[in-house]
Amino acid sequence: MQEIKENIWKFKNEGEWIVICTNGSIKESGESIMTDNKISSQADIIYDMDKELGDLVAKKGNIPFVFSDFNIITLPVKDTVDSDISIDLIKTGVTKLVRLVNKLKLEKVYISKLDTENKTNWKKRIRPFLKTALNNKFIIVKE
Repeated sequence: MQEIKENIWKFKNEGEWIVICTNGSIKESGESIMTDNKISSQADIIYDMDKELGDLVAKKGNIPFVFSDFNIITLPVKDTVDSDISIDLIKTGVTKLVRLVNKLKLEKVYISKLDTENKTNWKKRIRPFLKTALNNKFIIVKE
């Protein structure tokens, strides 16, 4: 796993695959609730995805999904938009993410840093797990 400081959308705009962090919340109208600041900066892409993601989460659960048209994979990090980041959900999601990336034969994937208000949680639990679970084809992008 590598870590860099950059805007995740730079890589998306260059045609690279990115991973965006999501949650399991769905609006009454069926769209996924996507509130990350990095995500909302690319609202045109997200508005095309939010209904499809909402449908997928409703049918299959809060798991990673591939959006080939956008070169985007989702990584659930919260059960709901208002809940805290979940290390168990991250562990399950990252395991599936690694399988998806291998299945798609991707050489490089940029992952939006898992924003957490609790810096200790990031340093002591999440980052160490990611360092062991992800190889160098995975690049954590923090702004």
